[in-house]
Amino acid sequence: MRASPGALKAEQQVGQRFEELQQLIQPLLTDPSTKVMRRGIEKKMTVHVQQISATLEQVARKCGDVHDLIAAQTDAAWRTYAQLMFATKVSRQGASRGGQQEGYAG
Repeated sequence: MRASPGALKAEQQVGQRFEELQQLIQPLLTDPSTKVMRRGIEKKMTVHVQQISATLEQVARKCGDVHDLIAAQTDAAWRTYAQLMFATKVSRQGASRGGQQEGYAG
């Protein structure tokens, strides 16, 4: 596969940023005292992502809910954790729904 130099550079930058974000949340993932809060964020994010459907109104409403959940986090590490959890959930949901529903927006 061939890629332009700009695409390769962008991929490298995204990869580096992802590594930085993973390092930021690592203490949250390894500290047993954060398990309850992690699970709470994960459960809420799962519900929001599962409720996203193909209508623009529903997508807008759920995006607002996701924004509120992320904004409610107390510091940068928790906001980053919530954002990465959202990205993971959307990726998995899209992969599981992709091709199953004709006209699906995900």
